[in-house]
Amino acid sequence: MRNCRPTHSGDDYDQWDVPQDVTDNPYIDFKLSPGSGSFTSDNGSMQDWHGFFQNVPNNRVISGIEAFTSAINTEIFGSGINVEISWDGGKTYTSTEKIKIWSDSDDAVHKFGGQDDTWGREWDVSELEDSNFRLRLEKIGHEWSTINVDDIAIQIHFEETR
Repeated sequence: MRNCRPTHSGDDYDQWDVPQDVTDNPYIDFKLSPGSGSFTSDNGSMQDWHGFFQNVPNNRVISGIEAFTSAINTEIFGSGINVEISWDGGKTYTSTEKIKIWSDSDDAVHKFGGQDDTWGREWDVSELEDSNFRLRLEKIGHEWSTINVDDIAIQIHFEETR
């Protein structure tokens, strides 16, 4: 199992404000910091992050992928994010519709995927390399609310091959 944060943002999708605030996170623990981080109020706007993984052993079978966001919806209107991941440098993204919509203004950690969820595909370890793996967020929901993402992490679950 590997738990990693992004080091870069905005290669293919760069429509949110200050996405580098997510990659500049100096904390070891996942943070909840209302009012900091990358944000947008535009429905359909997308932002990508990459640089999550380093030195993943080749003799692994990926059994699940979890994405975590620390995020806040600044209004009581129902808004949220759609999370997708890419294995080919952002040319193609998963289509499994990992969506969270919430109507409160509490900063919270939102989990997408799971330890047995491969997001609708089989993964090769090479697809986790920085040049291949991307996480993309899309703001959805009410136009009057702003989504603010403080932190992002990816957790990979894998089994050793024989």
